[in-house]
Amino acid sequence: MSYTICTVVNDIYWDFLYYFTKSALEKCEGMSELIVLYTGENFKQDPIFNNSRVKIAKYNESVITKNIWDEGWQKNVDLKTQFLRDLATKKDNPIFLIDVDCYFLNEFIDVIDMSKDIAVTKRVHSSPYIASFVGLIKPKACLEFIDVWRDNMSKIPSVPRETTALVRTIPSMKDKVAIQEIPETTINCINFQSTPPEARILHFKGHKIGDAVQLLNHRLNSLKSIL
Repeated sequence: MSYTICTVVNDIYWDFLYYFTKSALEKCEGMSELIVLYTGENFKQDPIFNNSRVKIAKYNESVITKNIWDEGWQKNVDLKTQFLRDLATKKDNPIFLIDVDCYFLNEFIDVIDMSKDIAVTKRVHSSPYIASFVGLIKPKACLEFIDVWRDNMSKIPSVPRETTALVRTIPSMKDKVAIQEIPETTINCINFQSTPPEARILHFKGHKIGDAVQLLNHRLNSLKSIL
């Protein structure tokens, strides 16, 4: 089955977008389109984006991030679920919202249970879920889930809101949508130095608050170390 991948990116994440796009085009054979919501100022072109499966959608304003968890960072995070909901009203095939600081090792659609409505990442440590990979297997059936998720985000006073709100949303919606929980080692693996055989997607996630460019460069170097 064909599917859509979507992500949100501003200028400081452009290098991650390059590797995200390249690996998706190479590994995700079932992906019919990659839709990128670009929230930066001047999109830097590269031949990798001149592909019929890649679509760049420009947001109507620029979102500037200087520090992790600053106002611009939070705006981008809020746009992710807004963007996802908009796509869900227009598409019938599965849609996967995946953070741009991820890298595709292999096709992942084989681990998706098509009988379910939504797929989420189940964590072993820390919070039970993480919002870096959320799949709408049956998009129209997931609209209420996204609405509740966004409403929960609006009620959380401190960051990070996205994952915290998702953790609250999943138990409250289990009687309304069929939820597949996929282990993070498969779909959101952070162990890039000793990757387990089941891993489909690596996630070079941040762990610190501080200067965004400096911290992103450190994570980007980690990604480049596996290439």
